Amino acid sequence: MNAYTLVAVAFFTGTLLAWLLLQVVSRWRSPVERRLRAHGAGSTAWPKANVADEPVKERKPPSAAGGPLARIARRRRQQGIEGQIIDALTLISSSLKAGYSFLQAIEMASHEVPPPLGEEFERCMHEMSLGATVEDSLQEMSNRVGLSDLDMVFTAVIIQRQVGGNLAEVLDTIAHTIRERIRIRGEIRTLTAQGRISGWIVGSLPLAILGFISVVNPSYMMPLFQHPLGIFFICIGITGQVIGVLLIKKIINIEV
Repeated sequence: MNAYTLVAVAFFTGTLLAWLLLQVVSRWRSPVERRLRAHGAGSTAWPKANVADEPVKERKPPSAAGGPLARIARRRRQQGIEGQIIDALTLISSSLKAGYSFLQAIEMASHEVPPPLGEEFERCMHEMSLGATVEDSLQEMSNRVGLSDLDMVFTAVIIQRQVGGNLAEVLDTIAHTIRERIRIRGEIRTLTAQGRISGWIVGSLPLAILGFISVVNPSYMMPLFQHPLGIFFICIGITGQVIGVLLIKKIINIEV
């Protein structure tokens, strides 16, 4: 069996093992995530309300067009909006308690809340001034931003406009829920810090050792790249590295 056959066999075997492992990992959840989902903390799906007996438009996924730089900019914008949601909800709730209408509270938020969330509220008010309904404007804003927390807020507003109720108390409850979610997310990130460091070590340590030995004693590593059995073990090692990193990433990736 020559070197090319060994490489082909190793590649096929590694690909098959990686695919089987990914199927198992995709159905596996860590104990922490199972406990969170058992108490309903891991679910981010919110029921969609009907406005005037018509279904609300389904939320479109964020566009991935524009390349990596556009995605990075969008993610930073989402993080900025996510950090402003609680303050915006508190402002709107206080305005409602002071006697303002919902539209007046949104207009105040568009002036008082800094960008980027303030710009989104201002755009929402501009759409309503051009004749769009409140529900459609809020839905379009939710589609643009692409955050589940904001989608939850607008769903509550739409339901309240249909059935009535104290919107200020609803917004206060949502703000408390978002605040607790952020706190739990920070705790989980702290608890999984060791797993993230382990992933970096598992991925970088073999490469560091390979580079060190190649510099200190190059002839010691040459048989590994020249002998067919060495090439076979390199392929197996790379496959194992990828599988290990994917496993660690799945274990520490807990949705809240």
